[in-house]
Amino acid sequence: MKVKWKGKLSEANTFPKNEIPLNAVQFLNNQRKSDIFVMLIPIIFFIVVCVYVKSNYIGKYNLNLVGYLTGFALAFPFISVHEFLHAVCFPPKCTVLVYYTNWGISLAPSSSIAKVRYICTLLLPAVILGVIPLLVWTFIPNYNITFNSILFILGSACLAIAVGDLCNLVHVIREMPKNSKMMVSGLNCYYY
Repeated sequence: MKVKWKGKLSEANTFPKNEIPLNAVQFLNNQRKSDIFVMLIPIIFFIVVCVYVKSNYIGKYNLNLVGYLTGFALAFPFISVHEFLHAVCFPPKCTVLVYYTNWGISLAPSSSIAKVRYICTLLLPAVILGVIPLLVWTFIPNYNITFNSILFILGSACLAIAVGDLCNLVHVIREMPKNSKMMVSGLNCYYY
């Protein structure tokens, strides 16, 4: 995988226009904003289950202000780590174009991606930066409340950051046929 920095995403500096096959179907563009709020429900449920298990079976559920603020502050640089984890899932010969926007960093693969690989691409940051830290937090004792606070807040924030990816994951599983490929062209996504 080759990474190429493209600068600020704008009308003049946008995602590349790739050659789309004639049988390609556009998707992921007409999502409702309510889809993201609906996807927050399983994320919140998972966090609540972790808190319940920790408080009832492992020890007290304690957070302190220093850990809370540190975990929250660390979430911002972890947005770049999140995008890097997406990038490592792209095919080895794929060039990944990196843009920055007012909302963070965006990636655009220059070639098509198989459905299974795309699913892994969408899941990896949520699992590595959100699910695993929250599971670790759930099962470690509260010897160091600051560390526990950082881990809980950072894991929760990273899982919340992945809400758009998880929303896309639902659409990919529902809409993309088995053995299909996803391709980006301009600001649109297609499968074929």
